[in-house]
Amino acid sequence: MDAIRIDTSRTKAVIFDMNGTMVVGESASNLQEVAGLRRLVHLLGSHGVLLAIATRASRAECEQVLRQIELEEKFKLLLTTEDVRHPKPHPEIYQLALKKLAISAEEALVFEDTPSGIMAAKTAGIPVVGIIGFYEANQLMESGALACLSDFRPIALT
Repeated sequence: MDAIRIDTSRTKAVIFDMNGTMVVGESASNLQEVAGLRRLVHLLGSHGVLLAIATRASRAECEQVLRQIELEEKFKLLLTTEDVRHPKPHPEIYQLALKKLAISAEEALVFEDTPSGIMAAKTAGIPVVGIIGFYEANQLMESGALACLSDFRPIALT
């Protein structure tokens, strides 16, 4: 699989969905990071790229997962189901992220693992990379993903 390159001179923020994108597992007791996540988070942070989460999970669940994978200090913004009136595929959570991060859609990149999340980000005007898991690459691409990966290892920064 070819590497995906993130141009840090143009990408000011990366927004992650959480469950299925950052972590996988049946329950909180057996969650695992998606391969390459920690390296990518540290690389993006070292290049000054803002990190955010936009998830349909609850704030408590999201905070617990971030503590469990020891990345809670890395994210500037955490948006959850409690922060919006309309769930994905409505773009509200991504529109709110752009507003709170004070960036344009063209300055952001989203990682999502569901068709509804991809449609939400795409409708907000943000480029989206699909993370293959429960959904196959073709389903994610049909929803509007620019590319699909099974994990974060093939990502490089420029």
